[in-house]
Amino acid sequence: MSRPDDQRLDQLLATSHDALWLWQIRPDQIRLGSPWRKMLGIADDTVLKPGIDEWLDRIHPDEKPRVNQALQQHISGVSPLLECEHRLEHEDGSWRWVLLRGRCLHDGTGQPLELVGSFTDITAQKVLDPYTRLPNRILFLDRLERSLGRLRHAPNHIVAALNLRIHLSQGYTELLGRDQLSQLARTIGERIAAEVRPWDLVAQFGELEFAVLLEMVTSTDDLPAIFKRLIAALRKPVQVDDNLISLQVALGGADSTVISTNEEQLLRAAESAAALAQEHGSNQYVHYDPATQDQLSRRLRFESELLRAIEDSAFDAYFQPILNLADGSLHGFEALVRWQRAGSMVSPDDFIPILERQGLISQLTWIMLQKSLVRHEEWLAAGLVPSSSRVSVNFPPEQLQDPALVGLLRIMLDNVRVPTCRLKVEITERSLVSDSGLVQQTLQALHAAGIEVALDDFGTGYSSLSMLHRFELDNLKIDRSFVSELEHSEQAGSITRAIVGLAASSSLSTTAEGIETVPQLYHLRSLGVSYGQGYLFSKALPAEDIPRWLREDLPRLHGLFQPG
Repeated sequence: MSRPDDQRLDQLLATSHDALWLWQIRPDQIRLGSPWRKMLGIADDTVLKPGIDEWLDRIHPDEKPRVNQALQQHISGVSPLLECEHRLEHEDGSWRWVLLRGRCLHDGTGQPLELVGSFTDITAQKVLDPYTRLPNRILFLDRLERSLGRLRHAPNHIVAALNLRIHLSQGYTELLGRDQLSQLARTIGERIAAEVRPWDLVAQFGELEFAVLLEMVTSTDDLPAIFKRLIAALRKPVQVDDNLISLQVALGGADSTVISTNEEQLLRAAESAAALAQEHGSNQYVHYDPATQDQLSRRLRFESELLRAIEDSAFDAYFQPILNLADGSLHGFEALVRWQRAGSMVSPDDFIPILERQGLISQLTWIMLQKSLVRHEEWLAAGLVPSSSRVSVNFPPEQLQDPALVGLLRIMLDNVRVPTCRLKVEITERSLVSDSGLVQQTLQALHAAGIEVALDDFGTGYSSLSMLHRFELDNLKIDRSFVSELEHSEQAGSITRAIVGLAASSSLSTTAEGIETVPQLYHLRSLGVSYGQGYLFSKALPAEDIPRWLREDLPRLHGLFQPG
C-alpha cells in the first residue's frame, strides 16, 4: 500500500462512525482507528496488540467458537460475507454488543490476503427495551454476573435478583394498544425505581415482566421489607388514557447466600419463585430458599409431565351434550379437555395457564380437534347422532392470528375424513380485540369453509353491537353467571333477554351454559334461547359413556320439553 493510500486509510479509520478495521493475514497485522478505542474505553496511550488477537481476545467466551467458525468459513469461501453479532469486553469489564461485517480480499491465485470490515455498536438495541428503554435480560445478566464476581472482594455483602410479573384486570392486556402498553410499562418501571436505591438496576424482560438487581445488601432480613414495599407500590391502579387499570403482582426473589457463582441459576431461582408466588394468589411474594426448592421441584416435575403429555397427546376429550331448547333434540357436543396424572384428574385451571405461558396451547387444540372429531364420526357412522350434530372446540386467541389456520384445518379434516360442517369453533371475546384485522380475515375464512363460530362467555367482557356486525359469527354463548341468577335476579333475566335480542338482530343463534334446574330451562325457553348445556342434561362425559347417554338418558330428557 502506498503512503498516500496508507494515510487515507488511517483517516478513514479515525473518522468513521463505526469501528473500521483492516486485517492483513500474512503477516498478521490489524489496523484499528480511534472509534475502536472509544467503543471499548481504551485509553489513547494504551498499546494495542499488533495482530488479530486484539479483536479475538476480547470476544465473549460463549461466542468465540461461533465467531471463529464464521471467520474460517468466509476466508475459505464458504460464505460470501462475514457477518455476525457478538460481545466484546470493555475496559471496565462490561460487554458491548457489536455487529461484525467484513469481506476477504484474495490474490490472483485465490489465496486470502486481507479482510476489511466494520464493528457497529448495537449494545443499545440489544440490551434495551425498544419502547421503554429499560435494560433487558441480556444487560441484566451481564450486570448480575459482574455483581456476583465482586462478592469475592466483599464477602459480607449480598446480591439479590427479583422477578416481578404484572397482571392486569381481565381483558386489559388485549384491549390496550402498543403505545398504551408501553406507557403502562414505563409507569411500572418508574414505580419500581422509586422503591429501590439509585445504584440498583431495574430491567424489563417482557411486556409486563420486570427484574431488579439489588447490590450491596447487608442482610437477607432486609429483603422481605423491600418485597412488600414493591408490591404495595405496584398494586395501586394506573391511569392510562381514560382507563384506570388495577394491577396484580407476583414477586420472586433469590439471593447470593443460596446461589453465588452463576448468574443464570440465580435469575432462574428468582423466576421460579415468582411463578410459585403466582400460584399463591395475587400480590404475593416468595423468597427462594432450600425449603422452597422442594415446592419448585414438584412444580418442575408437574410441568415436565405436562410437556410429555403434549408430546404423547395424552389428553382425553370429554363431551358435554348441547340440546335444542325448542324440542330437546341433540344439537351437538362441546369437547372439553381432561388430563389424568398418576391416576388423578388434573383441573384445566392448573395446566392451561402453563401451556399458554409456554406457547403450547395451540398444540393442545390440535390434539383435542383430532380426538373429538374422530370419535364424533364414529357415533355418526353408528347412527347414534343426527347428521346435523356438531362438535364445538375451544380455540385460543393466538391461534386465530395464524394466517395458515383455515388451510391447516382443511388438511387435518381431510386426513380424518370429517367434513367442515361437523366442526364449530368456540372463541372468547378476548380474541376479537387482540388483532381485529387478522382475526376478522380468519373468521371470514372459517365461515367460507362452512365452519361455524361461537362467541363464548358473551356479556362478561367488552363485546359491543359493532363488534358483532364486524366479525363473522354464528352463535353467542350466554355465560353461566347469568343463567345461575335467572331465578333470583331480574337483572340477570334482563341481560339474558338483551343478549337474545342482540343475537336475533344480527341473525345469530344463542346457547346458554350452566343450566342446572328445570326453572332455569323454562325461563331460557321463554326468552327464546336456541340451545343449552349443563348438568340438568349431563355433565361432560368420557367418550365411552356417550353411547349409553344417547340411548338411555337423552330419551328421558324429552319429557322436560313436552307441552304442559
